[in-house]
Amino acid sequence: MDLKGLRAFCNVAEFGSFSRAATALGVAQSVLSRQVSALEIELGARLFYRTGRGATPTELGEAVRGRAKSLLADSEQLLLDARGRSAFSIASARARRAVRRRFSSPSRCW
Repeated sequence: MDLKGLRAFCNVAEFGSFSRAATALGVAQSVLSRQVSALEIELGARLFYRTGRGATPTELGEAVRGRAKSLLADSEQLLLDARGRSAFSIASARARRAVRRRFSSPSRCW
């Protein structure tokens, strides 16, 4: 199970159709369809009732939707936290190196 599949599923559920979700996301409908189909295969059940007028989540789809939204929010927060810490860590490491270089080099008195 990957985040792209969960994100595709949530977007289709939100927009009520593969084509509207694809248009809103700026991707091909076939991409979303493949991602959702792969998720359905992995879960072993259909997540949408597909009709000519759109896609409606099944009972399982509604249950998965809540958990998927939570997982996506957690993954987004993890990414933000990691980026914030890595930027701080990189800046801190550079500052520590600069201080060490400044004070550890022997002073030259001519």
